[in-house]
Order: sequence, then structure tokens, then C-alpha cells
Amino acid sequence: PQPRALRQLDVFGYPGATAAGWGRLPAEGLRPWLAPDAYDLVVMAYGTNEGNATPFDAAAYQQSVTAAVANLRAAFPAARCVLIGPGDRGVLLRRSQKARGAAASRRAAPAVAPAALLRYTRVHESIASMQQQAAQAAGCAFWSPLQAMGGPGSAYRWARAGLMAPDLIHFTVAGYQQLARDFAAAVGWSAATVLPARPPVR
Repeated sequence: PQPRALRQLDVFGYPGATAAGWGRLPAEGLRPWLAPDAYDLVVMAYGTNEGNATPFDAAAYQQSVTAAVANLRAAFPAARCVLIGPGDRGVLLRRSQKARGAAASRRAAPAVAPAALLRYTRVHESIASMQQQAAQAAGCAFWSPLQAMGGPGSAYRWARAGLMAPDLIHFTVAGYQQLARDFAAAVGWSAATVLPARPPVR
């Protein structure tokens, strides 16, 4: 069937920088505020902050994200759902490391091992894999910004292209717009689907 135009987009701000808050939220806590059939699609996007934990506990995260997605599904049983994973993340080098790197390059020896530059990438790949499993278990779809960016190491390429912020964690406006276009294409949205036929009256 032809998808009907989307008329309303909400950003539901639930306190918490990680998905763990949804895991602790009783689904019935949302029912007085949100009708079970209020939305056609719900989207959950987490993972980057979880990947910042040192050391990263994969077993604990698997339990946490599974509970979070299950609670999201219970809160919105009639809606389709999509879980969005983390994008790629780079490693910032201190100025002294850069200087050593320049000297080392003249000696044809790398200053920083490639594996160190992909430290967060590997954690994000693990997080994305566990998120995909949790999404499938709850009957949700999964979308990976890391793969949309081009896979491991893409944070550095995006930074050179002006799509990644200097912190190598967040994106520039152009970067977020590119990810939005990629996500829309992945779920089959078009301007005709998302935008109303007539602009709202002001």
C-alpha cells in the first residue's frame, strides 16, 4: 500500500544520555500521556555515549539495550519502530602526538598504530551488532549510520569533507543533513511523503 503522508513529527525528550533510561521505564508510565496508537513510527537513536564507557562492558550493554527496546515496543505496540545505532567516531591526537607523528613520518614509521585510531569504531561496531539483535527480537528495524558513512575510519574521511565536527564525534550541519537523506532513502521516505501538501497557515 502507498504510504500516507506524515503530518506530525515529535521529538520525545526522555531524560538520559543513554538507552538505559528506557530500560528502567515501566511502559505503563507513558500510557496516561501517549495513546498506544498515537504514532505510526517511533525511532530510538542511541549508542555513542555508551561507547564512551571505559572499559566497555558488552554483556551489560546487551542486557540494557534489549530491555530498552522491549520497553519502547511495549509503550508503542501499534507503531512500527526503528533503532538507529551510533555513527563512526575518530580519536583526537594531542598536539605532542601530532608533532611526534610528523617526525615519525619522516622516518617512514607510523606514530600511532591504526588500531588505536579505530578504538571507538570497534566499540561502535559491537554496539551496532547488539542493537540490531535487540531490534530484531522486538520486531523493529535497525539502521546503522556507521555503515551509511562508509564503515570503519569514515569519521576521518567525513572530517576532511566538512561533514564531521572537529571533535570527531558529532557532525556538522551538512553531515547531519547527509545522514538524514541517507536515513530517509533507507526507509523509503520522499519529500512528498514527509512534507504536507500545503504549508501550515501562520
